[in-house]
Amino acid sequence: MLRDLVYAYRILKKSPIATAVTILALALGIGANIGSFIAVNAILLHPFPYHHLERIMTVWGTLPKAGVDRAGVAAADFEDWKQHNSSFELL
Repeated sequence: MLRDLVYAYRILKKSPIATAVTILALALGIGANIGSFIAVNAILLHPFPYHHLERIMTVWGTLPKAGVDRAGVAAADFEDWKQHNSSFELL
C-alpha cells in the first residue's frame, strides 16, 4: 500500500494541472456532501422547535404607491394588528 501512495504522489507531482483538477473535484464533492448533510440534519433530524408548525403564518404589508406587494411590516403596525386581532389565536 505504501508503494501505491508513493506512486500516486509521483504522478500527481509530475502533472500539476491534473493535481489541481483532482483537488478541486475532491473539494467540490466534499462540500456538496457536507451541504446535503447540513440540510438533511436541519430539516429532517432537527425540525423547528415549535408546536403546530403548520399553523404558523407570515404577515406582509403592501405599499401600493411604491408598487410593492410584499413589504415588511413596521413594529408599530404589527403591535396594532396584534391588539385588534380577531382572526388568529395564540396557542
